[in-house]
Amino acid sequence: MGVFKLRPARPEVKVIADIDEIISQPIGFRFNGRIYTIQPISTRVFVHVAQELQSFTQLLKKKETEEITEDEIYNSYYRWVKSVCPEISQADIRKMTVAQLNALMNLIIEHMTGRTAKEMLGDAEKKKMNSGNL
Repeated sequence: MGVFKLRPARPEVKVIADIDEIISQPIGFRFNGRIYTIQPISTRVFVHVAQELQSFTQLLKKKETEEITEDEIYNSYYRWVKSVCPEISQADIRKMTVAQLNALMNLIIEHMTGRTAKEMLGDAEKKKMNSGNL
């Protein structure tokens, strides 16, 4: 009679992502001395945000062939941001530089796509260290 070795029910695997750590709480950003909150994104909000982003992107493509106003661009961007950050105003958006608008867009997209708090905080710390603002 042979000796049988028990095998683990599942082979050992290397964990490459911990989706338990994906952000499910609000995150904040500072603009003009005030802290704003980006809310957790539910499936319904995700669909709405994705639609607003698509509208904004289409508007920018339209700019290549047709004349659009600055107001149209700001209004479209504002609707997109407002869907995840209800306390922001159009006046706030209009005060931002292009770099700030881009940084906010990237922050929201990272939040939507599931960057972990650890990753986002780590990136923020690296940027602080690289800019010398310790």
